Order: sequence, then structure tokens, then C-alpha cells
Amino acid sequence: MGKKPKSQAGKDKAAARKIILPEGHQKVPGVEEQNETFKPNEEPGLPGSNYKILGDTVGYDDGGVADLTLMLDLDDLVLRRKRGEKAYYEAECKDLLPRQTTGVMAKSSRRQQKVQLAQVLFGDDPDTSGNSEEIYSPPIPDDEDPILTRQIIKNLATSKEALKLSIILEEPACMAMSMVEIAKRTILLKDKEGADDALRVLEKACEIAGSDFYDLDLVKVETMDVPAVKPNYQKNSTKPGLSNPVSLKVMPERVSHLCLRSSWLHMGNSYAAKGEEQKAREYYQKVFPLLVNEPRCHRIDGERHALYINIGNSYIREENFTAAEEQYKMAHQLGQDHVDAKQGSEDDGLTMIIGANRARAKALQKKGETDEAKALLKEVIEQQLKLNAAIAKRKKEEEASILAAQKAHQAEALKAKQ
Repeated sequence: MGKKPKSQAGKDKAAARKIILPEGHQKVPGVEEQNETFKPNEEPGLPGSNYKILGDTVGYDDGGVADLTLMLDLDDLVLRRKRGEKAYYEAECKDLLPRQTTGVMAKSSRRQQKVQLAQVLFGDDPDTSGNSEEIYSPPIPDDEDPILTRQIIKNLATSKEALKLSIILEEPACMAMSMVEIAKRTILLKDKEGADDALRVLEKACEIAGSDFYDLDLVKVETMDVPAVKPNYQKNSTKPGLSNPVSLKVMPERVSHLCLRSSWLHMGNSYAAKGEEQKAREYYQKVFPLLVNEPRCHRIDGERHALYINIGNSYIREENFTAAEEQYKMAHQLGQDHVDAKQGSEDDGLTMIIGANRARAKALQKKGETDEAKALLKEVIEQQLKLNAAIAKRKKEEEASILAAQKAHQAEALKAKQ
């Protein structure tokens, strides 16, 4: 155990070596405690995240909070496992942990910078024209919206900034997701002309999420306005991927799966933009095995829905209407299940139904069945108007409820003062 210090100088040195854990500190959980496919809430959470899970699973969807926590690692669980609690908190006290130390975020803590990164990567993004970003839709000739184009260019630049920050913070999962955003917006901006660039970026994202090693310098290249490497560059893959055995000692494999799900979906979209429909379907299909153990909640079913619609659309472009109809039916059924269950996600279910019907209407139009297409499109418009009215009414009721609660609180405070 060693000798106890007798002199005051020796006692001071011993005290300096002791680590004082921050208030509210909790012991870092083991990887196996985090390595769950999904852990639902026992009770409804905040509004917008209190949907009950369909099927045999008991509980409520957490709105993706657990997945977001894994991706961002706000509590630095990975670093704490790697370094040990003492070394980690000593580094934190001395401001030695990776963070941006220049520019507008120089005064922000590492945690605050991660929160800002989350807002960029996972916040609501109004840069689309009504269709989901997860569903590939070829551009309509001579139908460019200059305002929308400028917004996509801005968001593409923002994604590159997110990648820079992810590299500084040394967060590989955020690097992979930043690259997915770069590829997604490249396709939105350039379509077929940007498909090869998008695929290059997504292949690097898959390397980060994979079981082998990746070259960090090649990742840094994607932060440039015009990515380029020297002709004689020798690839130096030294960083372990998220599902590499080295990485799995300190982080759950689910982090890798979350990155791969997004990467493969958009690789499918990139191949669809190139006109390689079979290759596109191969990547869409690769996502399904990673969803087998996922719950039937509106969030995950929305992901399944996008895959079915993408696969159906790829068949339509090949004029295989029978195969496409099968995919649209499965997409429609996902939405119908949520509408029928009446467990809080009816709006999302109706959105899925509208999406499937819209895709079917376009297919019927391409097939030459114009009357049927018009009838279905009319139904889609009616459904959308009904949904918009229901959402507006609910929002108004929620605002009225919040206002009433505020007035009641003010009345109580005034009464207490008297």
C-alpha cells in the first residue's frame, strides 16, 4: 500500500495526486450495458416522443434520444473508458481534451461544442421541397428553385464545417454522419453529376463505421471546397473503424450500425442517381438486416418506409410495375398499422400512407393509367389537407394549454406574494 507521508510537503503532494470527481458524477457504465438494440421508455416522455411501440414490446419510443446520445457521446464515455476516470478528469481540468480552441466556439466547452454539432447534424432541416431527403427523386427538368438551391449550397457548406468540428473533437461517429450529410446534399444539388462524389464520401463513411482501419487524412480531404489528393498519395489506414475489435472494447456496435444504416441508404440513392438501379436496390436491401431487431415505432418504421419507397421507385424507373406495387403496398401497410393502433402516432402513419399513395400515383401515370393516377392523386391531396388541419388544430390546442398553465402559475405566484 505504500508509506503514508509524514511531512506537510509530502501530504500536499499526496493531496494533489487525488482526483476530485465532479458533483453528480456517475460511474462510467460498461460497454455491455450500452450494447442494446433498443431500450424503450417505460412511460411517455416529452410531447412528440411519447408514442407507444407496436407489437409485443412494452413501452414508448424515446424519439431517438438514446441513439443520439450514443452517436454524440456527450458524457465522453468512450474517452473515460480509454483513459480511465483519473486521467480523463485531470485532462478536463487542464483543458487538454480535444475541442475547437479558435474561432467563435473557442470559449465553448467540449460538451457545448458537441451540442452545437448535434443541432447541425440532427436538427430539422427545411431545405427540401416536400419530399423526404431519404427518398431519391430525380430532378424535374427546367424546374429549379433558386432559393432552394442556395439553401442546399449553404447546408452543404455547413455539413463540411460539421465534419471539421467532428475531426477536431475526435468523434468518428459524428465524422461518418457528417459525411452522410455531405453526400446527401451533393445529390440534392448536382444529382447525377454529383453521384460519384457522393459515393466517394460515403465509401469513406463506411470505412469509419466498418471493422477495418481508415485513413484520417483522406477524411480531412472532404472538408475542402474542392476535395483532392496528391497523385502519389500513399493510403495510410491507421484509425480503427467503429466495429473494429479495438473500438468495440470501448463503444457498443450499435454506433457502427447507426452510421451504416444512413450510409447504405444514401449509397443506394447515389447509385439511383447514376441510373444503376440494381446496385441501388442492393444497398437499400443491406439496411433491412440491421432493422430486424428494431421496434415497431413511427421513427424506425419511417426508415423502413423510405427503403420500400426507394426500392419501388427503382423498379418504376425500370418499368417493372408489378415489383414496384409490392413495395408500395408494404410501405402503405406500415402507415396503416400506426393509424389502426391509435397509440399516438396516427399522424405519422397517415404521412406514410400519403407517401406510398403519392408514389403509386406517379407509377400509374408512368404506366399510362392516367384516370387512376388522377383519382389517387386527388385522394392524396384530400388526405394531406386533412392531416394539415389536424396538426394545426392540435398545435393550437397545445399552445392554449401552455398559455393556460402559464396564467395559472402567475396567479399562484401573485397569490403567494399577497
